[in-house]
Amino acid sequence: MALVIINLFMIMKYCVFLILCLSLVGCDLVYPPVILNEYAGSIEISVSFTNDVPTQTGLKLPPKTEFIQRRKGMVIKEITVREPSGNLRLYQQSDFEDARSKQKVNFEVWILSEQGLKLGNKEDLKKFRMEKH
Repeated sequence: MALVIINLFMIMKYCVFLILCLSLVGCDLVYPPVILNEYAGSIEISVSFTNDVPTQTGLKLPPKTEFIQRRKGMVIKEITVREPSGNLRLYQQSDFEDARSKQKVNFEVWILSEQGLKLGNKEDLKKFRMEKH
């Protein structure tokens, strides 16, 4: 009887451990590129990719939010931004290539703000997420 109780206790302990591991890892897989809205207000973006992925249009990003990918291998070709003021900004493939030539990163994070477009990395994403909380 004591052996059965010990085995049940070990199984429960293992299940709790497994649940904790899965909750920490989570199912929230994020692949680059990530787009961050560092504007003080909401923006609306349209994003085109170099591969055969349909353009994503009319994406509304509240201030201090991110647009994430759940597919590997995405490369941004163009972003159109409707700023909080209503002005439009267009970032084309040459803008992305220029930023990439100045800074090599393994995990692309594109930061949109009043100052323009900036290439960041995974550390910038972590910092951005920490500042939100």
